[in-house]
Amino acid sequence: MIGEFLQDGEGDARQIAAETLAASPWEHEEFAHLIAWMRDYNRSHPQHKVHFMGDDISARKAGDRLFARVIDYMREAHPEALQRLDTL
Repeated sequence: MIGEFLQDGEGDARQIAAETLAASPWEHEEFAHLIAWMRDYNRSHPQHKVHFMGDDISARKAGDRLFARVIDYMREAHPEALQRLDTL
């Protein structure tokens, strides 16, 4: 959800942070400001966009969906590393 927000800029940084990071250690106003700054940077630097990647076990809504995206990326970009990723 945060990654999509950074790329297309739709929505509100505070709401994205609240929905994605509720009840996690990252649910702070400063993190919402960071997300907004990253989106603004991407708008100003379309050729050098930043991305948000990560998984925090305490961010309940992020886990499975995020990990599936990592696996999909690895399958396309680095298929030789998939077996090692499965062992982690």
